[in-house]
Amino acid sequence: MKVETYEVEEINGSEASTMAADSEAIELIEKMGLAGQRKLTNPETATRIPYRKMSALEQIVFGLHCPINTRLEEYSSGPIPLRVLQVAAHCKEHELYPRLEIWHPEDAKLDPVLVGRTKDNTWENADLFLLARWGEAWKDFAVLVVEAKAIWLAQQKAKFAKLRAEMTGDESALNEVADEVFATGKQKSFCYSGW
Repeated sequence: MKVETYEVEEINGSEASTMAADSEAIELIEKMGLAGQRKLTNPETATRIPYRKMSALEQIVFGLHCPINTRLEEYSSGPIPLRVLQVAAHCKEHELYPRLEIWHPEDAKLDPVLVGRTKDNTWENADLFLLARWGEAWKDFAVLVVEAKAIWLAQQKAKFAKLRAEMTGDESALNEVADEVFATGKQKSFCYSGW
């Protein structure tokens, strides 16, 4: 089984060296007023977040391939490798994210992804951090992008086909409504059902 984690290499050292580096880095961040970098620290534990934010493209690609987002505590679709459990434990121990999720497909066509969310609820906008990915059916990200584009196009075409079918049905119903209006003399509004 292949496992990939997404720590920033400088921050991924021994615990003592990481704490020392974090302490010095946080001091410099505060001294220079680096508001953006301050967002990547945990002031309660005086540590820097060692993982990078997911790019917009990664959110789209992994979201299309892995549309189910399950809380780490509730994930039961397959065993989580030791290294991924270690990453999750580190995140929980240092309270880096209030919510850890595993993004996965329903039918295990693609390998799962461990994601950290900066908000515990899913209805608020949150920063997403890419923590780890694992599995047997490993595909390069460039391949996933091509496949995700095909998934997205298929979904959009299905939506257009559904709208087209609804509009065609509504158009044929328009004649029936017109017959009723002119037969009864009572005005009746007609509205497309998809609106």
